[in-house]
Amino acid sequence: WICFHSDYLDSGRHSASHAVDRVLAPSLVVGVIYLGLRHLGVLYVVVLSTPTFFFFARSGRRRRAGDFHGYARYHFLWHLAAGSSAALTLYLL
Repeated sequence: WICFHSDYLDSGRHSASHAVDRVLAPSLVVGVIYLGLRHLGVLYVVVLSTPTFFFFARSGRRRRAGDFHGYARYHFLWHLAAGSSAALTLYLL
């Protein structure tokens, strides 16, 4: 709920939900990476996490450049890649 609040309901405004989302989202990514490393191996994690981190870095770059549309596009792709790789990782466990 907090992530939805941060990304949609509070988008473009100052809100505590952004701070919580900035802690929660990377924590969940680290948790899934840990599970992937432990049970599926390094190659699996590298292949699935590369697009996730690429889109995450791009979204940050676009945000700092003041390009809201570019930020929104890469932020969406970061969610898509992270969610897909997390779902696949948990499915394969």
